[in-house]
Amino acid sequence: MRENTEWVETVEDGWNVLVGADANRIVSEADAAGDACRQHSARFGDGHAAVRIAAILREFEP
Repeated sequence: MRENTEWVETVEDGWNVLVGADANRIVSEADAAGDACRQHSARFGDGHAAVRIAAILREFEP
């Protein structure tokens, strides 16, 4: 519910929508989002970094 963001990448990639404080726009965007499962870029990773790091660390275990 902001007019701007420091995280413009999340808006560009479709993770977030800026709606401001307009109640109708907030409701409209929330309704449009619903239970939508959208595709997003992996700009910030794919969520599996910890698994890959653990595998690399295991290679160096005594």
